[in-house]
Amino acid sequence: MSNSGTARDYILRMMELCDNRQHEEAVKLRKAFFAADDKARTLTDESLHLAVSRPELLSELAEICENFWQLPKNKLSTQLARLASSKYPEVAIKAARLLKVAENHTEFSRLAADSAIHPAFRNAIKQIVVLPASQANAIKELQFSHLRPLNNDAYVSANHAIKSAVDRLRKSYPAIFSLEPEWFNELFYYQPNWDLDLQEGNMALGCAVLALVVFALGAFSAIISAISDGPL
Repeated sequence: MSNSGTARDYILRMMELCDNRQHEEAVKLRKAFFAADDKARTLTDESLHLAVSRPELLSELAEICENFWQLPKNKLSTQLARLASSKYPEVAIKAARLLKVAENHTEFSRLAADSAIHPAFRNAIKQIVVLPASQANAIKELQFSHLRPLNNDAYVSANHAIKSAVDRLRKSYPAIFSLEPEWFNELFYYQPNWDLDLQEGNMALGCAVLALVVFALGAFSAIISAISDGPL
């Protein structure tokens, strides 16, 4: 097999593992690939970018994340393919994930023009799939908060809109849905009654605790009064 062919197989397998959240397997694959003898390696030192330090590669990835949707598609794919072959696991895994997103650039362009899905939700999806986990999780939580009765007075309409959007993603944009299936399913199956029932339960518990406190204070006062009125 040609050098480029083996490199392509490695990158495609990395993308598949990352897509299925098999990060441990991805790390094992990377170790096996780079453990090969120099003669058996199918990527040159230049293509592996071995001379570049981990901080530099992470900085390059961060810049890609920040400008992902503005970068030319061909340049983006080439850059990410190189980074997906990095010897550093966190660089290779993140780059493979972004490469998967880049492959679906056409689907995201279709999504951007889909008026059946609220623009704010479309934009949130585009950010979530490329940003670092900490930033992506913050956006996920913000979107999820719109569904909660305690956070949004218009939660009924918000639930309808987001569940409809998720259902449309599943049916019309399966490639995009596959990038964040757990989160999309969490949004789709969430029931506002869960929070409402919890709120009612907390209120009932609070009332019970308050009643016990009042009773205890009354009993304590009665004891004090009895002691005060007793014979000296």
